[in-house]
Amino acid sequence: DADGRWSLTPLADLLRSDPKMEESMRAEILGAMVLDGSRLEEMIDQMLVVARIENRGLNLEFTALPGNEVCAAVVARHPDLDHDPHRQELPTALADRITLTQLIHSLVDNARTHGASKVALRCTTGVPFVPQIEVGNAPPHPITFIVSDDGPGISPEFLPRIFEKFEKDSFSSGTGLGLYLARMMVQALGGSISV
Repeated sequence: DADGRWSLTPLADLLRSDPKMEESMRAEILGAMVLDGSRLEEMIDQMLVVARIENRGLNLEFTALPGNEVCAAVVARHPDLDHDPHRQELPTALADRITLTQLIHSLVDNARTHGASKVALRCTTGVPFVPQIEVGNAPPHPITFIVSDDGPGISPEFLPRIFEKFEKDSFSSGTGLGLYLARMMVQALGGSISV
């Protein structure tokens, strides 16, 4: 396709049509098929999550969460994440643990999906930059989870649409649902998300 990826159906046809294919070529094609199948599964899962949230909302259970524990949970799931092990002591946040940690995981995964090789997480208080785009309303004393990366970035023309459903920058290979989902989670939690 245009992104240089193989398509599942022609690959399967190629395997079926050439039983004497070299083993290395067969392995490459099977690897591409598995990767494309995984991408397709992720897209379907994302669409189902969006549909479920739009129809039923999020089932949230707000509890007092120590901010440092949330950061530690994300870092444990992403051991290659660049982070400051000597971070400041964060206050407790009133939030849903599953939704908040899933939100941060999604942002980390989104950065990797869109070309980043190095992703960093910084957990702090306040927003240390002036947002170009912000959705939602930050509480009076927020904990801020900053996900940054070395990827290609987002074009300034696209920024106004970044949190809209099915919107994606031209180079993106995703569904255009990742940041829309992040927006829904943030708003359900009573927070804000900004770029």
